[in-house]
Amino acid sequence: MESYTFYFDESFHDRKIRIDEQGHFNILREDALDNYIGVFWGCPSSEIVSNRKLIQRFEDRQRAQYGLAEKQELKSTVISKKNFKYGVRSFNKFTVVFYEELFELIDIINPVAFGF
Repeated sequence: MESYTFYFDESFHDRKIRIDEQGHFNILREDALDNYIGVFWGCPSSEIVSNRKLIQRFEDRQRAQYGLAEKQELKSTVISKKNFKYGVRSFNKFTVVFYEELFELIDIINPVAFGF
């Protein structure tokens, strides 16, 4: 029986609902998302080394494209909100390349994945 390794990541996750000094809820901020997005993905443990190399190459290309430092984390905030105003139609060329390469990477790795 093959063993699998799983990873988890989330987007905009406030662990606590708080009210700031001005009386505003943190979850109702203008820059907040209405939903918490989390994804678990995994692959056979025997493929971890090759998958990490593929992911590292993708991240390195994207960091260079967006002018990020070598150790700077590639975050969703790198692609500005204006790229999503009118959906895919409003993507600039860098955003299109990002998603093309991301989907190609996902296809190559073929992860076991689920989200909530």
